[in-house]
Amino acid sequence: IEVHPYITQNDIIKWCNEQHIQIISYSPLAKSKLFKHPIIQKLSQKYKRTPAQIMLKWQLQRELLVIPKASSINHQKENIDLYTFMLENNDLNLISSLNKNAHCK
Repeated sequence: IEVHPYITQNDIIKWCNEQHIQIISYSPLAKSKLFKHPIIQKLSQKYKRTPAQIMLKWQLQRELLVIPKASSINHQKENIDLYTFMLENNDLNLISSLNKNAHCK
């Protein structure tokens, strides 16, 4: 399902978890539209990670499967680096607060 900070899909994720259905996140980077959002930028600076890493880690910590496109060796390395840090709970909530129930177009 489409999941990113602008469409958090909390209800369907909760239902799927109750049914033991694993979700694969579609469009996890919202077509790069949130990379310059002030909250994503602030967290990117705080954790010294790219906006893409912040958004992907938010989804991983929500126990979603994420299959990001890695068009370069650098992006592949950034994706591997996702497992070397954790976002704090208040930062997870801050990202979730961006929800607008808005699909990418």
